[in-house]
Amino acid sequence: MIKKKQLKYFLWITPFFSFLIGYFFLYSFIRKKEIITPRFIGRKVQEGLLVASKCGLNVRVLREQEDVDLPAGIVIEQIPSPGQKIRPNQHIFVSVSKKPKIPKAPDVVGLKVSDITKQLSKLGVQHSSFFLSLPYPKETCIAQAPCVGSLLTKRKLTT
Repeated sequence: MIKKKQLKYFLWITPFFSFLIGYFFLYSFIRKKEIITPRFIGRKVQEGLLVASKCGLNVRVLREQEDVDLPAGIVIEQIPSPGQKIRPNQHIFVSVSKKPKIPKAPDVVGLKVSDITKQLSKLGVQHSSFFLSLPYPKETCIAQAPCVGSLLTKRKLTT
């Protein structure tokens, strides 16, 4: 026969075991299983957000990278990689393309060729110079194309 002390001990611990058994029982039925990471690379960010929200994932833009060839807003890379198993509500970090800024043509008229080279190299603009024999000081710019303030779409300046 069970002694009264043993019965009191058993009744005292029973609610805790019942709670644990109920918790694990509900957890096994309610929890979401692992999700396979969808491919976001090559898609627009808006499309990726729609796919991520359907899967219960969070997308975070890690960085924007300048790319001349791609339109703005295309996913270039993602972490974790496509096809990996992840948890629901996990973050997916993506790098997105953006168009580089197009510089405007600076005013180089009256500057020496060496100064023009320094100024344009800072802007990432190539330049070519044509020399004429005129009564102006040697190696000094007297004209430029395109004109001051124009967009340098080809990133070239002629002096």
